[in-house]
Amino acid sequence: MNQELQGVYQKICDTPAIAIDLPKESAEGRVVRLDTGTFSLSSWKMAFRKDTRVEGDPPEEMRLLFCSGDGVEWFTDNGSMHLDHNEACFCLSDGSRERMCYQGGVPFSFLTVSLPVKRFAGMMNSYTADPEALMSLLPGRRFTIPAAVHKALHDIGSLEEIHGGFKMMYLDARLLESLSLCLQSALQVPVKRQHLHQDDLHVIRMIGRRIEDDPSGIPEIATLAREYCMSVSKLTRSFRQVYGVSLHAYVIGARLQKGAELLVQSEKSVQEIAESLGYAKPSQFSSDFRRQYGILPGEYRRS
Repeated sequence: MNQELQGVYQKICDTPAIAIDLPKESAEGRVVRLDTGTFSLSSWKMAFRKDTRVEGDPPEEMRLLFCSGDGVEWFTDNGSMHLDHNEACFCLSDGSRERMCYQGGVPFSFLTVSLPVKRFAGMMNSYTADPEALMSLLPGRRFTIPAAVHKALHDIGSLEEIHGGFKMMYLDARLLESLSLCLQSALQVPVKRQHLHQDDLHVIRMIGRRIEDDPSGIPEIATLAREYCMSVSKLTRSFRQVYGVSLHAYVIGARLQKGAELLVQSEKSVQEIAESLGYAKPSQFSSDFRRQYGILPGEYRRS
């Protein structure tokens, strides 16, 4: 991730009201953020020129994320989350770093509605007998966006046209209504997912073996999907269903495993190993390696 894109992401997280275009060399897109005093909204519409990972340090908050474009995925130190088109989910941010993965050439569109954790707990205390139990149940809950919520979000219109007064009051009311409907949907029994067709399972297993054999030679997800005659969203969803993790995470894991072997079995420098695994920056390899193994590559080699 380049420094300009990193700065834009952090500026969006830190600024209560902002409308900003993404750097042209990295993506086509625009992000708008607006705080109502009760809720914080962020509208994201973008298409990156290549597979891109964006990182940032969000505040401690309860977040409701709506995905209206292609699937989106993000990682924290506590695990990962994935959303498909027309899905929403509740996320609890503890303030730790988040990393989101965007496929190159794919249009992304999603909206986040968030509240500080204490404010959300106080709000739930007014409506439920046991807000702590509710808070423990919500994080990670995925559900199809209800039709009434689609309509409410559509009725809100462009965030850039809301500047206070009665429009802000109307916005708060529609968001509270949407939050209520989403809480009901999230707490329902989840729908069972269908099993993969045998042909699709065979293709996913082929891709998995390809990653294991040559993790540094795996192309961008959009290219991989074309090679195996799948849509990006189907490949992403099916791979997670078979392997339990995202395709991106599986590639990174395979690269790190190969890197660990090279650290022990070869005399190549850490930089040479990082480059052979497809890392543009050795520092990113070291960061991923420490996250996976708990120590830096040099320490792993010495131990």
